[in-house]
Amino acid sequence: MTITLNGCLSFTFADRFNIAVKFVCEGAARDFDLSLKLRRRDSYLENATRTKYGANRGKLVPNIEYTTLVQRHGEANEAMKMKRNKLNPKSQDLTGEVKRVVSELENGFDRYSDEHKSPTVFGSEWKGKALTNTRGEIPPIALTGHETGPVAGFGSTIYFDHETKDKKTDMSATSRLPPMLMKANGTWNGDVELRSAIMQANPLLPRSGVLCDASGRYSEDIMVPGGLPHASNPTGMRESGRSTLRVIPAKDLDRFLREEASPSQLVIVACLREDDPLCRKAEMVVEQVHGAILRGELDNADTDLAATGASGAGATANADNSQYRIIKVAMSESRFMAEQYKIRSLPAFLMFSQSKLVYAGALGGTAVRVAPEVKPWRVLCVEPNFRDQMSTEKMLRKHKYHWDLCMNAAQAAQHKQRANEAAVRSGEPTAGGYDLVLLSDSLPSDEVAMIERNFKSMANPSSKRVLICGFASVTGETGAAKVLASRWSGRKKGITFDADVLLEPRLASVVDVAVTKPLKGTALEDLAEHLDQQARAAGGSPYDQHYKGLTKGGLVAQMAAAAENARRGQYIADGAVGDGSDRVNKATAKISHLIRTV
Repeated sequence: MTITLNGCLSFTFADRFNIAVKFVCEGAARDFDLSLKLRRRDSYLENATRTKYGANRGKLVPNIEYTTLVQRHGEANEAMKMKRNKLNPKSQDLTGEVKRVVSELENGFDRYSDEHKSPTVFGSEWKGKALTNTRGEIPPIALTGHETGPVAGFGSTIYFDHETKDKKTDMSATSRLPPMLMKANGTWNGDVELRSAIMQANPLLPRSGVLCDASGRYSEDIMVPGGLPHASNPTGMRESGRSTLRVIPAKDLDRFLREEASPSQLVIVACLREDDPLCRKAEMVVEQVHGAILRGELDNADTDLAATGASGAGATANADNSQYRIIKVAMSESRFMAEQYKIRSLPAFLMFSQSKLVYAGALGGTAVRVAPEVKPWRVLCVEPNFRDQMSTEKMLRKHKYHWDLCMNAAQAAQHKQRANEAAVRSGEPTAGGYDLVLLSDSLPSDEVAMIERNFKSMANPSSKRVLICGFASVTGETGAAKVLASRWSGRKKGITFDADVLLEPRLASVVDVAVTKPLKGTALEDLAEHLDQQARAAGGSPYDQHYKGLTKGGLVAQMAAAAENARRGQYIADGAVGDGSDRVNKATAKISHLIRTV
């Protein structure tokens, strides 16, 4: 069947295996094959041969080319023989002059291998010595008189009878064991006595400081860096610091604010749902803030924890005397909270003072990182030693710092001037300069004095305060004694304020803290924590601007702002309750709308 589609196209169909379209236009022709293509159109039975003789007479045998197992085995042997001949050729497989040379080599080396046999290294007495040592470490066992059956292994040589005192084993072998492990009759002590004797003979080595990173993290005898040990956490292992929130029913919220909450407290109500993943993430952040409140980190509350110094899961505190109090309301119970306070999205937060609403909002939802993943501190390294320069830069690069490198005080002054000019051009002159200056102990005294005038001069009180850290080269027994005499600080015990112990007097009078060479990651982490504490004490840490949304620092800042508004008497009217919860930047924050979840 042929169908002319137009003046140029014609369609031809015979069957599904013969379909074609032909295109002809002004001398150009092209055929398109549209038929069904199969790998094969016949079956095995059509090409099979019927067996006429033997046990399989009458059966169809497909005509398929295949390799038998014997053939594959032979091919594999040939391939291995070819490889073996390449690595270790035999003269019988070679021809010509090469065969003669290889044959002479085989005669010489094969005869050498047959004539030279290596003797046994251990000799003939090792087996008897090993048996004697093994018997010497096996304790004698007293017979009870009720044993039956054959004795296997070393049993016939280690048993003895109490009545006859006839020991069937030579006790001279056990005399090599420490006497504290054995009783007078030659038997072993109990488990408790053995453990006590071994601990007395092998006491724990005295430690100059705690171990860092992964060393000994699961030991019950080593204190974790920065940990505060208490009854439930004897090693002071770092904990999450979270504390479970108290759940208040929505219908009892007004009664709680009137009767249980203190008039001087700011009550933070977290409106969450258990079945929403965004609310569960927000609850983790709120629990961290709640734990900080119970530990007395946000105010000077009279807590039991402040007296004991405990932290984390083992902490117990009296939250009634705290400046802040956090509770949780389950929004899945009813729509009472959503209707009364006009909550449009979750998670949402309400802050009350004296039963009056001070703040209502979502705090941005899930936190989103908006800053590059680098440390916000600018570092200037003054190091004239090339080897120390390489190790210091390697560690700064690993921990993602911005740094400048110089070799003397003149170059340091130039770097500072360029940094200040760049800050002035950006419109933030107070944010310019460096946050951390690393000074080498290889610098001469006049260079140290010039750096002190440039970075610690009080001529400009508005300039940024710089943390100056000194590098100390400690080697040999004298260096070890200096390290032991210093008091190390920080979570990882990587910095010390006893600069006069590690550094020479002129450099020690300039620096604020000191670390050892080469620069270690633990020291950098403690320096970053110290810089962050200084920045927070001065008004705010740069880390707070790295995320947009609900963070621990953002929640604490909003709590402080709400407390200040309460002191000024600035409360939210009933008609304006819904305004705060709707002000969410949906481009950067993730929230759950109540239309979908409730």
